Amino acid sequence: MMVPLFIARLVRTNKGAYLIKRNNRIQFLSPTQALVLSLCNGTFTLEEITNLISEIYKEEREKVKGDIKSFLDAQKDEIIFYLQNYLHL
Repeated sequence: MMVPLFIARLVRTNKGAYLIKRNNRIQFLSPTQALVLSLCNGTFTLEEITNLISEIYKEEREKVKGDIKSFLDAQKDEIIFYLQNYLHL
C-alpha cells in the first residue's frame, strides 16, 4: 500500500521543533511525525515506513503501523488539499 504523497514543506526551528504552515495556520509536529511525513514522498510504502520507524524506536511493528495510519488519516484532508493545489485539479 502506497502512502499519500506529502508535498508541503516542513520547517525545523532552532529549538528542534518541526512546523508546517497550512491554510494560514501553523501546526507543530513531533520529530517522528515530521519523519513520517518526509517519507511520504512517493517512494516508500506504508510497510517500509512502518519497518523503519519500528526499527528506530524498537517498538512493536503492528503498534507502529496503527500509529502511522492514525496520524496519516488525521492529515488526509490537508494532504488532499495540497495535492489538489499542487496538481492544479
